[in-house]
Amino acid sequence: MLKNIKIINSIILMVILSTVVSLSIAIIGYNNMKTINSNSSSMYTIALTRIIKTEEIRQTFLNIRLNVNRLSISEFNDDDVAAIDNDYSAINKMVEDYENLSLSTIETNNLSEFKKDSSAYYEQIKNLEKGNKLYGIDLEKFNQLGVEMQLFLDNLVTYSSNTANTLHNDNMSLYIRSTKIFFITFFIGFILQILVSSSIILVIRKSIKEIMSDLDNVARGDFSFEINTDLKNEFGRMKKSLKVTISNISSMLEEVRNSANVVNIQATNLLGASDEMSSSAQEINAAVQEVANAATEQSSDLMNVKTSLDSFADSLDQITASINDVNSNIHNISSMAEDSNSKLEFLFNSIRDVNESFDTVRNKVVQLDNHVEQVNNITTIINSIADQTDLLTLNAAIESARAGEVGRGFSVVAEEIRKLAEQSKVSASNISGLITNINNEAQIAVKTTDLGKDSLNNQSVLIEDSIKSFALIFKAINTILPRVDNINKSIENINIEKDLIISKTLDISGVSEENAASSEEIAASVQQINSSFNDVATSAQTLSNLTTSMMNEVSKFKL
Repeated sequence: MLKNIKIINSIILMVILSTVVSLSIAIIGYNNMKTINSNSSSMYTIALTRIIKTEEIRQTFLNIRLNVNRLSISEFNDDDVAAIDNDYSAINKMVEDYENLSLSTIETNNLSEFKKDSSAYYEQIKNLEKGNKLYGIDLEKFNQLGVEMQLFLDNLVTYSSNTANTLHNDNMSLYIRSTKIFFITFFIGFILQILVSSSIILVIRKSIKEIMSDLDNVARGDFSFEINTDLKNEFGRMKKSLKVTISNISSMLEEVRNSANVVNIQATNLLGASDEMSSSAQEINAAVQEVANAATEQSSDLMNVKTSLDSFADSLDQITASINDVNSNIHNISSMAEDSNSKLEFLFNSIRDVNESFDTVRNKVVQLDNHVEQVNNITTIINSIADQTDLLTLNAAIESARAGEVGRGFSVVAEEIRKLAEQSKVSASNISGLITNINNEAQIAVKTTDLGKDSLNNQSVLIEDSIKSFALIFKAINTILPRVDNINKSIENINIEKDLIISKTLDISGVSEENAASSEEIAASVQQINSSFNDVATSAQTLSNLTTSMMNEVSKFKL
């Protein structure tokens, strides 16, 4: 049964077992820890808190009893009475707080009895506060109430302590039980894992031993043994695969042995055929060599033709280049002639404009001469006026001298007028001199303008003749240009035909060279084939030897 268990299933089983044990320990531990925590909380809230409250009540009640004893012994004291009232109110408040807790029946009964005795005890205290004294039986009852109240408080403390001890004992029991469960669960899980692991190891070791035995048989070349394939686990699948592999290898070896026999026979036949093919290849080689020699001679002749055509092509290219240069120069000359003609026409028009400008300048100079003559006349008039003014001022000076002191002021004015008249006469003389100079310069300008106009007319005639000459040159160039273009086109056509001839010659030469190369390649191929036939013969012999050796090796296997 264990032999058929799969290894992967065994590992999964171990993982599941470990997981279950771990989860069990974790869950049990968590629940017990939760219970212990709850008990600890209850121990604090139920036991410890109630003990503290009970002790507070008892301490306050003890203070009341001490104050009461002082009242019964000493004189009446308002401070002691106030302290007793305050303590009694505090006890009632603490009892109410205690009652708000979740109480058991025992706690409820003890608190009820305590409250009842507390009321009676406080009434007796009120009598003492009024100055009444307690004697005999009353005093004994009063003390008995105090003892009973103290007893009820002790009962509450004892009950809370017992509750705390119970919770503590529960925690200890739970701790011991949890520890036992932990160790038991751990021990059971450990034992189960040991058992499962041991079983798996035994199965694996036994299966590995069987597979190693089968592999040793294969290593020795024994393929005839039987392999047990009854197992359902991974090792069973491995044995099935090994059995199929051995069966396939046995079939392959059998096929190899049969094929080796056939190859040996064919290698012997191939050895004889290669000898016959080698002799035929030698005859083909001699014929191909003759074809190669003829193709080489033809290629050499075509190369000579190509050399002559290349020389003609170079000469033709030089002629084409020269014609292209002539054509380019003629076009440049035509452009320059046309440009020069345009510039001469522009110069002719400019000279004509300058000639017209000279006419305008001459007319302006003549007009200026007339204006200068008019200014000269005006200057003459100014000189005459100045002379007359000079005479008048002289007469005025004489008349003012005759008048004496009365005409003295008039004499000063006459003197100033005389000075102005002299200044005007001097200025008029200067103007006359300038006008004379301007007149002379104007005459010179008129003569110069006439000379420049004559020179421009002569240049205009020369330029007009040059324009006519350029027109004739331009016409001649336009006549030459089409002829040069036709020559250029003819040369280009010749050049194209030349390129075609060279191309055809190159093609024929290339074909001849290819034929020669092909012949040489065929000869080399024949040589190579001949060598290959020899190699084939050698390979056939080697193959025969190898097949014999392979058959000997295959026979070592036990099929």
